[in-house]
Formats: sequence, C-alpha cells, structure tokens
Amino acid sequence: MTAPGQPRRVWIVISADESYADVTVDGDVRRITGDSPKRTRRQALEVALSLAAATGNDVVIDAADAHSSWRLMATPGGVIRELRPDPPTKRSRFPLRGAVVLGVVALAVVGLGAAIAARVPLPFSPSADPEDSDRGRVEPGVDRDVELEARGAPPGYSEDAEWRISMAGGTSPAVAPDGDTLVVVTRDEALVAHTPDGERQWSQPFVADVEDVQGPIRVVPIGGDEFISVVTSDTLWLWPLDGGDPEELALPDDVSVSFAGGSPLLTHEDEPPMIPVDGEFVELSLPEDARALASDGQLVVAAEAGEAWTLVEPGEDAEAVDAQEPGDAGDLTRVLTASADHVVVEWESEDGDDDESVIAVHDAEDGSLIGSALISDDDRGDEDRWQSAEAWGAYGPLLVDLNEGETEVQPGFHPVGAAGEDLYGELDGELTAVDADGSLSELAGDTARPWGLLGGRAVVVAERDIYVLPPE
Repeated sequence: MTAPGQPRRVWIVISADESYADVTVDGDVRRITGDSPKRTRRQALEVALSLAAATGNDVVIDAADAHSSWRLMATPGGVIRELRPDPPTKRSRFPLRGAVVLGVVALAVVGLGAAIAARVPLPFSPSADPEDSDRGRVEPGVDRDVELEARGAPPGYSEDAEWRISMAGGTSPAVAPDGDTLVVVTRDEALVAHTPDGERQWSQPFVADVEDVQGPIRVVPIGGDEFISVVTSDTLWLWPLDGGDPEELALPDDVSVSFAGGSPLLTHEDEPPMIPVDGEFVELSLPEDARALASDGQLVVAAEAGEAWTLVEPGEDAEAVDAQEPGDAGDLTRVLTASADHVVVEWESEDGDDDESVIAVHDAEDGSLIGSALISDDDRGDEDRWQSAEAWGAYGPLLVDLNEGETEVQPGFHPVGAAGEDLYGELDGELTAVDADGSLSELAGDTARPWGLLGGRAVVVAERDIYVLPPE
C-alpha cells in the first residue's frame, strides 16, 4: 500500500506484441487486452486516470513496452503529463515482472487530456545499477548476483547465481548443445535468447499458445542448422536459433513426436515416419516391419525385431549397420533404444539362460561395441531408458564408461538426465549423481538438476525462475 501523503502508483507493462498490458495497482495485477496497440495503451492508461478521478489525487505511472520506459502522472482532471526523474539517490525501482523492456518511447494521447511526455530513462530491474561499469548493459528482466532460493545447488556449482530470469508457467529453459545460448519464454510471453553472461541476443513474441505447450522447449539440429523447437497439440514450431520468424508445421492427427536423437521424429501407427526438412514433413522409406527410433536431424535410426539397426535419410535407401557381437553373448534379440550417437541392444546370454540377457551399448554409426554386461531380468525395469553424459551413459541399471568401455551394474538405478560430465539418476528412489570418474553420490532431495550447461554454468529452475550458477 502507498504510504500516507504519497501519491498512488500504477505500473504498466505492455506485452512485446502490444496485444495486452499488465497493470499493477496496490500489488494486484490485472491484464488489459486491446484490439490494437493504440487501444491497448489507451485502456491501460485509463486505469490510472480512473484511479486519479476516484481518489481526487495524482497517480504516478511507471510504464514500459518492448522498446522503452516512461515516468508519467495522471491527474484527477484527466490529464497525463510528464514527470521529471527523481535524483539518482532517490529513484524508485520499477518492478518489471519479467517484461521485455529495452529503450524509451511515448505512450498515447488518452482520456480527457493530452499525454505530453519527455523521454525519461528508468532502471530496468531491481538489480540495475547504471554505475556498475564492470557488468556492462543490464538486460531487462535479468537480476544479477542473486542467491538460489527454494532448491539446493547441484554438486560442483555455487548457490550464488550470476543471474536470474523468470519464465512463463508451463515452459522450461532450453540450452543450446554448444552451451552458447539460453532460450527462455518470459512471463509476458516473449521468446528471448541470452548469452552465458545474461546479455540479450534477440527477442520476439512467442506466437505459440503457452498453455498448449507439450513437453520441454528444446534447441534441436535440423539439416545442419539449429532451431528452437516447441510442440503444441497440433503444431510443431521451429524458430531459427539466431532469430527470425518461426516455421509453423501442422501435426497430423494421432502422431507422436519424439526427440530421442535430439531432433523431432514423427511416428504414426499406420503411416511412414517423418522428419522436418526445409519447412515441411518428409516421409522416410524404412525396411518392412522396421520402426524408427531416433533422428539427429539428418539421419534416422530404425530397427526391426531380431535384426541390427539401419540408418535412413530422406530420399535414400536404408543402410544396414553390422553390430559387433559382445564376447559373452549369443544371438541378437532386439534393439532396445537409440540416440543420435548410441544404440542399446539386447543379446541372448551365452548359455541361453532365459532369466538374464547381455545389454550392450554400440556406436550408432559403425556398430562397434562400447560396453556390455550380463544383467538379470529382475534388475531391469519396463521403463528403462538411455541417458549419456560426456563420460558415462546408463540404460537402467547398466552404467557404461563411454571412453574406456568399462561397465558397472547398479540394481535399482534409473537415469533421468545429464549435464556436462555429470549423469543424474534415481537409485532406490533417491536422487543420485555419477561423476566423470564413475563415482555415485546421493544428493539432497531438494537439489536442482541442471537443464544444461551455459558457458560452463549450470542452468537450474526454482519456482518458475531460471538461475545460472557458476562452478564453485
């Protein structure tokens, strides 16, 4: 609430596409929607004018849109006029609530009087300090030097975040595989790309329906380029990673979209699998009874029962891969799963025991054996999956050193993710990390698991905020 004797305050944040404005009065946020950018601005300012008229007192307005910010005042007589900036030692902080704000621009003529305003720069976030020359330009919506709240930091990373940004509910951060770009959908529904230091690369409206987003947002390879991939109930959206208008590809009915190989793969029970190529879905020609498992954006791994896998690309015939047989195995039983780099295969045990199998990890391109182990059926699960970090990978209880070929069997282990050298999983219901040496360590239940590494920093999420944590 406003202190006695102080003017009431209203904060106005215009969305990036100017279709709506979030107006904050006494801590309550209301969304104002206009049928045009001009109407959105008028209706937002009318809230302040109505408050001034109802109370008989002036109302201070801090307003911002995707290009600029303003300090104005609404009078009881229906006039919007400029306010000179407070002295630097007394400036009030402007709560952006995740908005996209960049420069300085005027708001429209409104209500009963004319809006006449001079350009007045405002601080962009609670952490902005124009005299902090070591940090460079502070980006809108980015908080600097904050502590990770509500979650514990993953092992090896500090709880003192270099920077933080809020994201829209129902979305997730996306980190480019090379660790150079973080993509975020902000709370005012803008798609924003940041550098590891938190500097903005580009921003544009998030034209997909936030409430309809299916699964994580990803950075994916397609045809040698990288795209930001967003799946909704009926559309695959693909934004170029370096900015630009998205491709909007309508999804066929009853299709499944998977990302096992890092790139979108569309499968349907009665139709050939498809991958996106040059803005459209292209069907793949597979061997009879084969199923597509993973796509790296150019090649697709496919397999059929009792056979090794094949590599397929659009317009080409499938190329069979000869899988190297483990020394202690019998016949190949089936391909279990695949990624862009690895294929996991089940082989019969050497003595034909029906209660155990040899699980082997192979190089996806040439079929060479990376590592294998004899595993009891009791130690396997129906939902075993493959995850790999830089040094170690896991399929259910099977842990494989991808460089040395050594293997370990950890009954009860289920991998759930990886970032850099660290592989994360659950062991008997407890969150566990596997480091580059293959050592397992149990983590506290509130430990945040990284979504990826951004310039060597861990990207974690806590209560709809994204934190970028430096190494300890």
